[in-house]
This record gives sequence, C-alpha cells and structure tokens, in this order.
Amino acid sequence: MPALTIRPFPSGGAFMIFITANQAGNISLTRLDNLPGSTPYTLFSGPAAFFPAYFDTGDQLNSPLQAGVGYTYTLTDIDGSASVGPITPAYTLSPYQDIIGTTLAKMLTGAVESAPRPSSNTPVATVVNALPLTGFPQLPIISINNDLFQQEFQFIGRDVDVQQDDGFYSYKVFARYIYTINIFSQDFGTREFYTQLCMATLSLGMRNWGLMGYNQQYSLQYSQTMKLREGNDPGFYNTEIMLSMVAPYIAGYRGTLQLINSFTENITAIQTSI
Repeated sequence: MPALTIRPFPSGGAFMIFITANQAGNISLTRLDNLPGSTPYTLFSGPAAFFPAYFDTGDQLNSPLQAGVGYTYTLTDIDGSASVGPITPAYTLSPYQDIIGTTLAKMLTGAVESAPRPSSNTPVATVVNALPLTGFPQLPIISINNDLFQQEFQFIGRDVDVQQDDGFYSYKVFARYIYTINIFSQDFGTREFYTQLCMATLSLGMRNWGLMGYNQQYSLQYSQTMKLREGNDPGFYNTEIMLSMVAPYIAGYRGTLQLINSFTENITAIQTSI
C-alpha cells in the first residue's frame, strides 16, 4: 500500500517527502492547501521506480510554503491512495548565541576593574566591542572582535537531528573561533600593563572554559606596534592579541505544532509533538 513520510525543514517553508509505493506502475503526488477555493496541484506524475522522494519548496507558488497554511499531500499508486495532512511547516529557530565573545568582554572588564594598577597615573581602560563611528575614542581602550569562524569536525552521526523530550532539535559540531583583542594606549607602560593583564586573564580563564567543553584546543599570541600622530589623529601604542579556540557550535529548532510523520491506507495517522 502507498505511504508517505514527511520531514519539514528547520527553517520552515519546505517539506521533504519520502515515498513508499508499488514499483510496478505509475504514481502521482498532489498538494492541496486549506485556503478557500484551492484545488490540488500535481507535484509529480510518472513511474514509481524513479521517484523515491520529493523536495517541495512551494512549487507553483509565488513564495515558500507558508507557516500559517495547512497542506495535504496525497500519493496514489496502482494499489490505492494515502493522504497526509493538513500539516503546517512552522518552527522556531534557535540560532547560535556567541557566548564566547560576551564572556570574554565580561572577563576582561572584571580584570580591568579589579586589578591594582602600577601607579595612580595609570588610566583605567575601557573594554568595548564596538568602536565609535566618528572621532577617536579616549585611550586606553580594549576592543574585542570575532575574526573567524571555521567548522573543524563533527562526530559520527551528528548530521542526524537529535530530538529532546521538549521537542527541541539540535545540531552540534566543533568549530575554530579566532578572536582579536586590541589594546590601544598613549604610552608604552600602559600598553604593557594591559597586555600582560589580558594575557593572564585569557590564560587562566581557559581552566574555566574547559569545564564547559569550550577549549578542546586553544592558543594565544600577540604582536605590538605603534602609530605616530597624523594631523588631528593622535598617535598610539597597540597590542593585538589573537585567541584561537576550538569550541562547540550548536544550532537548533523547536517544533510548535503536531506534525504527522507517516500515514498508510486504513491505518490511523501517527502523530508526534515536536
């Protein structure tokens, strides 16, 4: 007997439809939405042997499959028909949140505020993750930027969705993150103090990162330079620290509606809440 298995895409807007049908004859697959006045649209009609699956992104529509519309799919072969629906491709994506950059900023801010300065003349640095669009900021400042994200590896089977009990699907790989921490100051001594303060903070902080699995590999290096005054722009001393870290990258999505996984003729639809 014919059967359909439908997998929505995490972003919504599309369905992957897997076909089980009698290979001896032709089949047809149609889609019908639940909007007033709609008529079935034939997605495929032809030999079953050449049609194991169909990727529906909204064929014949002017947009992807809509989150607020229910769609019914019907598969017909020489043995009969099976229908699934109406189902709605509605999900809530949970993109990765950059906790590394946020935590680095808080770590360095805490170190700057609590560390004893070499002298009363050593100014307090400001930790920023965005430079002003106009003018020149007051020195010293410490800026943080994520320069590179590169996937390193994934475990066997990690390309398969993992569904938790609350309907959340997650996908996890390990990636290399490269952050640049820049220190700008008006004198050599201030630059050296904040350079060593940042290096110590980052090095010691790796111990805590390890408890969260966020330092599978890491390395630190820095280079230093200076820039002379040009016109109205003051000169400055600069240290550029590069932190390279291999850490998890997790993407996920949450299903919000009842979705029918499969349906066969004379068998009740099987539903799972995702």
